[in-house]
Amino acid sequence: MKLIDTHCHIDREGYDNVEEVLKETKEELELAINIGCCVQSSLDSKILAESNDFIYFSAGVHPNYSSDFSEKDVDALRDMLKSNKAVAVGEIGLDYYRDIVPADKQKVAFRRQLVLAKETKKPVVIHGREAYEDIVNILNEDEFKDITVIMHSYAGSYSQIESLLDRAFISFSGILTFPKAIAKETALKVPMSKILVETDAPFLAPQPVRGRKNFPKNVKYVAEELARIKGISFEDVVKATNKNSKIVFGL
Repeated sequence: MKLIDTHCHIDREGYDNVEEVLKETKEELELAINIGCCVQSSLDSKILAESNDFIYFSAGVHPNYSSDFSEKDVDALRDMLKSNKAVAVGEIGLDYYRDIVPADKQKVAFRRQLVLAKETKKPVVIHGREAYEDIVNILNEDEFKDITVIMHSYAGSYSQIESLLDRAFISFSGILTFPKAIAKETALKVPMSKILVETDAPFLAPQPVRGRKNFPKNVKYVAEELARIKGISFEDVVKATNKNSKIVFGL
């Protein structure tokens, strides 16, 4: 059985030979979701997905690119989300770690894109770094309580996302394989029916290849660690996470 990588960034910024990465991804995986981080990268992801049957995409503006976020961006994203290969709005959210964009501006872009997700009836892919409390509080605002959520590369505690689990899927990346990762305790508590696996390639290479450039095929290491944590077979992890991926992204 082949896995689904629910979050990667296959582009020419990350890889010298995109064609080789695509060939390898097609051979090793069932599907991959290529994630947008700004208007241009979302458009690039759309083009990539429409040119490759095993690639789908999301469109959104990452908090670190939200300083000049405008209605023009919303219009561009809305247009992209009409594609039959578009599966989510994202990645969006809040990032207080890098302090690139003031928090108030990040929140404006975040909320506006949540409105877009409601309008287009798409789930949202959430980026969070040192901002989970504010993210969860916003997602739990009355206006946004009916939006399906994917917590991308989740590295926080179970208690931080427990209130979202009725409508959220928790996606684990290579961080899950790191020896002292809090995510291990979280993964143990989250039901398998709510778990996705991803790479965030070319970033966050899992422990067996840590320090190197990451590739979508390396999602297998995340699945292997999840199987160990849950005490189930690798095949059961593949079945469950693939099923979850198809449900949340409407595949």
